[in-house]
Amino acid sequence: RYHHLFADLLRSRLRLDHAENLPTLYQRAASWFEKNGNYIEAIDNFLAAGEFQRAADIIKLGTNNIFRQHRATETFNHTTMLHWLETIPVELMQKDPRLSILYTQSAWELGRRTSTTLATHFQNAQGAYERLVAAGEIIPSDPEFMMIPFDIYVGQSKSAIYSDNFKLSANLAEKALAIEFRDNPPNLVDAYIGLHLAYRESGHLDKAKEACDQMIAVFQAEGYHLGILEGLLGLGFTYQMQGHLELSIQTYPRVIQYAEERNLMWMRQVPITYIRWSNVCYCRNDLAQSEIYILKALELCEQHGLTLILNYGKIYLAQLRLCLLYTS
Repeated sequence: RYHHLFADLLRSRLRLDHAENLPTLYQRAASWFEKNGNYIEAIDNFLAAGEFQRAADIIKLGTNNIFRQHRATETFNHTTMLHWLETIPVELMQKDPRLSILYTQSAWELGRRTSTTLATHFQNAQGAYERLVAAGEIIPSDPEFMMIPFDIYVGQSKSAIYSDNFKLSANLAEKALAIEFRDNPPNLVDAYIGLHLAYRESGHLDKAKEACDQMIAVFQAEGYHLGILEGLLGLGFTYQMQGHLELSIQTYPRVIQYAEERNLMWMRQVPITYIRWSNVCYCRNDLAQSEIYILKALELCEQHGLTLILNYGKIYLAQLRLCLLYTS
């Protein structure tokens, strides 16, 4: 339990006794960690050594490996990614669109969805990509770079929703989905979600339903759980907004069943489904059943550390119990 304190002590002694050799030592450590596949320690040490380009190269090319090794751990998360990218000099960030894209993705996941910084990084990514293509340094058909326009369109589509520009959001999501090479399932899910939200929030509920149906079909073919759950969840809520409560009640259990059969009850889509299912019961004046579902949502959130959804669910439960008090 004290190993991190001991490590801090050793680092302090190192800084005191070998300050002039620190950059070299950090660089050697970083190279060793990189060679042995420990990308997190490699990036941290390259940054400490001032080798920002080396750190950036691992970040932009090794991100998928890092996520696979350390997803949802204390050592690596979107806060870590944002810290790395904010340590890299601005002029280096502006040279490679992939770094700006990674910044926007991490900032988005951390809730920084309306900041001017986010818009700036989208502009940097777009501008850097266009400059590199014009200079012949990027070949758009190269698989290494084909995802860049897709990622930019998806990010800008989601950002446009928060500016209430639903027409632009739908247009950007459709541009992303029109790109043939889309070998990034999480961002493909985001593209469909963006399309669904843009149509839903602008009142085009039939088109929103079509986007969900497409999402379910695409990801069922690929066996990608996140896309299937998001598609079913969006479909149920669209039915709900259309006033088709019976269809909504038929759809939400499909999310729960799919998750239960595949041990996916930890995914955030499950408690969100219970909350929305609870809301349908509330609309049908079945307050007792509504309370049962919201309690299930809260239980899952507490089990799996879904704090944001937990807080929302607690507010909803308080409002529900106030209604139960008035009707009793």
